[in-house]
Amino acid sequence: MEAPLDPYVELAVPRTASRSDITDAYRRLVRRHHPDSRDPAAYAGASDSALIRIMAAYAILKDPDRRLRYDRQHPEPATPSRPHPFTPLAWMRRRPPDGLRVTPVRWH
Repeated sequence: MEAPLDPYVELAVPRTASRSDITDAYRRLVRRHHPDSRDPAAYAGASDSALIRIMAAYAILKDPDRRLRYDRQHPEPATPSRPHPFTPLAWMRRRPPDGLRVTPVRWH
């Protein structure tokens, strides 16, 4: 089963893109994936499905009503404001307090 189509990802435009930005991205991608302008050896069939996905994405984003309906049904995922502080090996980047010297342990 295929992943659901995200028209913004397919056309490589941000959610805040204007209609002219969307049209420019669509034309650029169609020119790249169109059967008449591509190298047949380089695109053995994967480009046909890419062209169909690009056209479907543009059909959603070119119409203001369909775009608004898509944006309401698929809100932008919330991104964390800052990275999680407990990343692996984060403790190694912290500096010891002043006056404390960290050296290798010697066992006698």
